[in-house]
Amino acid sequence: MSVELNKVYHRDCFELLREVEDKSADLVVLDPNYQDWDDLIAKGLVEESLRVLKPTGNILLFTKKPYDFNLRNKINPFFRNELIWKYKKNGNWYSTRMPIYTYQKIYWCCHEGFFYNQQTGIPREGEEEQAMLESERDGQFIGYREDEPLYSSGHYRGGQFLKDFLDIPRKRENGTIPTKPTELCQILIRCFSPVGGLVIDPFMGGGNVVLTAMREQRRFVGCDLDASCVQFASEKIKTQ
Repeated sequence: MSVELNKVYHRDCFELLREVEDKSADLVVLDPNYQDWDDLIAKGLVEESLRVLKPTGNILLFTKKPYDFNLRNKINPFFRNELIWKYKKNGNWYSTRMPIYTYQKIYWCCHEGFFYNQQTGIPREGEEEQAMLESERDGQFIGYREDEPLYSSGHYRGGQFLKDFLDIPRKRENGTIPTKPTELCQILIRCFSPVGGLVIDPFMGGGNVVLTAMREQRRFVGCDLDASCVQFASEKIKTQ
């Protein structure tokens, strides 16, 4: 691998990915400006991301209406599921012609042998905790069968199970630098990459994905075209 790991770079996403070896990444997080998705698809971003992905790896692609349609069609052969991230109680703007936007989609793509940890590590609380306690008391766990046997009570020791609806407020750091919330990054990295795995973020913004990867004992590499974002992320990483 020609790119040095555990560092962030001021460069184009394709420049970074081309320096990554085939089948070496455990998780690739793609979070570009959403209006750029069609152009990035045409340039081969999905194919380049799949090239660097391990057979057990995952790709998470952030998008929102109306930029999600072509992307969803493009990734269909590798599409596994989608998460909804509600990031704002009120919308960014108001319109008399359409509903307010309050959420983004996170598409999950993978190969057949994908890694998945169903538990987020976030402590259970409230009704969910009570339901689990009652299941353990009764000697049963209410679950559903997919490819694996029903869950047993011991499975939920690792915290809350990942849900397909994540209600986590969005924040901007340093006034204008775009970042994903640390809590969201933590959930995604824990659930979609193994400890010691390699996380790649070629649109890192303020760097919370790579920073969280480091805190969660994963290797990482990230980049952004905005020099101020790279400097901001580098400074955060150095303080850890």
